[in-house]
Amino acid sequence: MRFNLATLVNSDRHSSRRSIVILILLWSLVQFLLFLKFGIQTQLESQKYIHAAQYLQEHGRLPETRYLFYSGIIGLIYLSNLVHGGWITVVLVQLFISLVAHIAFYKALARVSTKNSIAPLIATAILCVFYPFQQWNLALYSESLFYSSILLFFSACMAFRILPQAIFLIAVILCRPLGILFLPSWMLLVFLRSSKKVRFALSIVIIGGLALFAIISNTVLSTISDWEVLRPAQQGYIICDMPTGDSLTLDPAWKSQSPIRQLSSYIIGHPGHFIGLSLKKLEAFFLLHRSYYSSIHNLFLLLFCIILYLPLFIYKSRREKEILQLRIFGISLILVFAVAICLQCDDYHSRFINAIIPFIIFLGCFKFVDGWASSGKKRPE
Repeated sequence: MRFNLATLVNSDRHSSRRSIVILILLWSLVQFLLFLKFGIQTQLESQKYIHAAQYLQEHGRLPETRYLFYSGIIGLIYLSNLVHGGWITVVLVQLFISLVAHIAFYKALARVSTKNSIAPLIATAILCVFYPFQQWNLALYSESLFYSSILLFFSACMAFRILPQAIFLIAVILCRPLGILFLPSWMLLVFLRSSKKVRFALSIVIIGGLALFAIISNTVLSTISDWEVLRPAQQGYIICDMPTGDSLTLDPAWKSQSPIRQLSSYIIGHPGHFIGLSLKKLEAFFLLHRSYYSSIHNLFLLLFCIILYLPLFIYKSRREKEILQLRIFGISLILVFAVAICLQCDDYHSRFINAIIPFIIFLGCFKFVDGWASSGKKRPE
């Protein structure tokens, strides 16, 4: 019996190691191909962070308050400047953190999966080959550190460790202001995992957290010098900065209100316009396609959407308490992002949905493959 048990344990360890090696090779191949196609991106939006890092070095502070929520990439560029590492140092650090995050994601999935399930390998491999998620590792944009922090945060959530969750959530928020959208769903997850005795006290903390969420949201939206919160409604934006025929004239007096009140006034005053434009935004957000992409590009995105969304509807997940909690967490996060897109607009390159792609993979592909593997099996304690 001892021999069989030891053989089984060693087999599991070897299988895990093989899977990690496969993922490292696959991830590395994708990064290499992306480098051959795009090289290292230091222009366009990168210049904003490069200049902010230079300003920090010269003046000892950030140029604007809003840059606090991009301090991940700004800090990395700043440190690279101090050691004269150049842009290649920034990219190499981003690549390293990304690889570590993908391995952590795989290990976390393995922890909550059925014994000997191939689901963690398949789910992580799908993420590795999805180039819209991966291509930002080679750019001095905020996205690489943002997505890596999200993977580490979600991995900590699957490991049921509060302190690492809080640390990585702070990292997510400091890498990109969009990270504040993770706060409400995380508070929900913590509430679900708490005992009944502490839920009342936790409710008070959650109310404070929601107030913090509103304050940070107002701060971010009111300190973007080149953006107005009602511009998407006025210009009929589906994709940000791309006006459509759904433009609207709004009350100029609303601009004196806080951003959240401005949005409330718009929704209450023009519900039909809001709903119609929101449906178009959600289509662009979830289906990823763009009129300015090539047919082959859009076909790839369509096929990937099938892989992403079809498993959401064709197989039931295991019903252990921890799995259900993670599913509620993932679903609530997707809904929060969907609402945010309805209130503003979608990104030109679909960067916003990349933030929740790992959660969609967990709820879809991972759930489907692991549910199939769990038939007649039990996950080890």
